[in-house]
Amino acid sequence: MKSRKMLLVFGVVVGLMGAFAVGTGQALDFDDWNQVWFKVQATEKGKIGDAIPPGSSSLHGFQDNHNFFLVVERFDDATVSLDVTLCNFNGTLWIRQPNGTWPLLAGDPEQFLTLFDFTFAENSVNIERVVIPLKVKASANNKNPHTITGASISSLAGVFLVAFGQNADEHATGSVKFTGSWINPDNVVTKVPDGCRLP
Repeated sequence: MKSRKMLLVFGVVVGLMGAFAVGTGQALDFDDWNQVWFKVQATEKGKIGDAIPPGSSSLHGFQDNHNFFLVVERFDDATVSLDVTLCNFNGTLWIRQPNGTWPLLAGDPEQFLTLFDFTFAENSVNIERVVIPLKVKASANNKNPHTITGASISSLAGVFLVAFGQNADEHATGSVKFTGSWINPDNVVTKVPDGCRLP
């Protein structure tokens, strides 16, 4: 009787271990983030004034909104990060900015924390830098667990700095809110401008 109980317990443990191994083997991994697209909105609120020197004017309120497209290019195993590309409208064309990096700070492929520290050209004369801690989430298909079926980006905080003009005659800085909605791969061609999709 005792040996039967031991065999039963052993069988249950082995079964649970097998189920756990199958479950974990089918989870998302960071390589599954390759070529995942987002439509992103950034909302900025702060202050603006003349650069110092000369600093000859008082400060004024500043607000701005930007729409971007962002794609996760690939997972870099060596640096434990995701390479990302931001695409913005410069007033005339949609332009791909130089690649940025999302260091993978904490979490797992389904929900992780990163820091987006990125400098880009708003247009031919204005340069902006954003530093934004982000929470990035994804969901996957149960039948195909390595296929992302939904994702989102949300900022936990964030600051921006804009230098206006070729000589940086004005500066604006303040807080920025950054949110991103997932674009289904089947809709990338129709929803993402050519200038963003084509290098």
